[in-house]
Amino acid sequence: MGRFFKPVVVIVLGTLLCLAAVILISVMLIKPQLEQLDEQNGIIAANAPDATPAAQNAAKQAKDKATADAQVVYNQWDSTSKAIMPPFDVSKRYVAWGQLAQELSYNLGPMISRYVPQTGVTLMTAISIQAPPNSPNAITAAPMIIPIAGGHLTVGGDFRTLLDSVVKWNSFNRLVLIDNLALTGNSPYMTASYDARVIIFPQNDTKAEGTIGKAGAGAAGGLGGGIGPPGGIGPPGGIGPPMGAYGGR
Repeated sequence: MGRFFKPVVVIVLGTLLCLAAVILISVMLIKPQLEQLDEQNGIIAANAPDATPAAQNAAKQAKDKATADAQVVYNQWDSTSKAIMPPFDVSKRYVAWGQLAQELSYNLGPMISRYVPQTGVTLMTAISIQAPPNSPNAITAAPMIIPIAGGHLTVGGDFRTLLDSVVKWNSFNRLVLIDNLALTGNSPYMTASYDARVIIFPQNDTKAEGTIGKAGAGAAGGLGGGIGPPGGIGPPGGIGPPMGAYGGR
């Protein structure tokens, strides 16, 4: 009996082991590959409409239109920035330093002092602008925010003129942010108070020059106590008029 069943047992066990191996291969190897194949086929089926020549041509036309629209916006900003941004090229640090000194010391304050009365209101705040940095290494590629008169202006006039004067900041030849408008009094004797800041975007901000070492900084020494950039770019002996020296009442 033992001799008869032993081969049978061996055959059965071998068959079971073969079946187990086949199942294991199917579960561990074949099934994940089939699932991945089904997933890829689903992706192909979902995107098949976009693979047609008509769909590809429509996509190209949409891309070309988006590129053209973006170029229009870039051109508009380039034109606008040239009109309302002062020269401030940070790709050359000393040049940018001199340009900023010129803007903050001599240009911006007087322009504001002249412009506000032209809008029909009475300027009731002395205009002051912050001094330029004392070192070219303080120049960065970030936009500059320059508070006007410490960031707060007060003007007088009648109701409609006051509102019109705020809107007319859009016509000023610098980019000005106006916020927190408050009106007091009774027309025609009213005052308007608001926060006012000039925003300056630098040119060539993606090509900003690195900081200048001690040797470069020392080259500016002796010109106005080191305040102005070399070559007489900056104002000697200090930067610009004192705060509040641009007029106002």
